[in-house]
Amino acid sequence: MDDDPHTPPLAEFPVRYCLRMQGHITFDWSDWLPDAEVRFEGEGVHSSTTVIGTVRDQAALSGLLSFIRNMGIWLVSIQME
Repeated sequence: MDDDPHTPPLAEFPVRYCLRMQGHITFDWSDWLPDAEVRFEGEGVHSSTTVIGTVRDQAALSGLLSFIRNMGIWLVSIQME
């Protein structure tokens, strides 16, 4: 057990995440996040897509992040809701 007060606690799954990506990403996120909420912001080079949804476990989160990377999508930020 880590007693460092600066170490954040481990997430207990399932967890809702907010992922922000560069560009308008039109993809059916329901395979990865069954309750996905998708928002598009901005235009052109300043556009972004925000996806909020529940990840069931650490393996699903890892798979989702690998998928985003493999698709060449630029992940701007990710945070727990």
